[in-house]
Amino acid sequence: MKSLKDPFEVLSLIVKNNFGATAKTIRDAAREEFSVAPGTYAELFFADWYDRNISRVPVRQGKLGVETASKPGPRVVSLPARKARKPLTQAEREEREREDERFEREFFARGILNYMLPNGKRVKDCTAGELRAFGGWFVDLAKGLRDNQLIGNNLSNDDAERLYHRHFKNKKKVA
Repeated sequence: MKSLKDPFEVLSLIVKNNFGATAKTIRDAAREEFSVAPGTYAELFFADWYDRNISRVPVRQGKLGVETASKPGPRVVSLPARKARKPLTQAEREEREREDERFEREFFARGILNYMLPNGKRVKDCTAGELRAFGGWFVDLAKGLRDNQLIGNNLSNDDAERLYHRHFKNKKKVA
């Protein structure tokens, strides 16, 4: 009975023999060595196995330890100096606060449940699962509801406003 070689050792030999070659060349050599027919389930299995294991294949033993096939070489990148953000003046800060207050007044005047979301629906027409996908304070609105329940059927505008204030009051304490 012929014994099978460890596939990890075979992959290691392929990488050593093709040292300096591109990743595609190494993948093609491994596919040929393992006799994987293109367009088959075996190829999908091979691709998944290869992607998971190529980074662990030892290529050679060096002074600094073991180099692996996926270790990138030293790369020098010079980044542009980051510009310091100039602090806001008192007038700019007050203007931002006025804009925030104006937005919040309009937001509550229309009603939280009538707020249009990026998916083209109003909050009241969304399911709890859709709101959870948006994250943030929408998760608080959907808390305690099943994914398929409509928000408008389960929350009043006053309840939604209370949850909104509770969420952002807690955020201000943290920040």
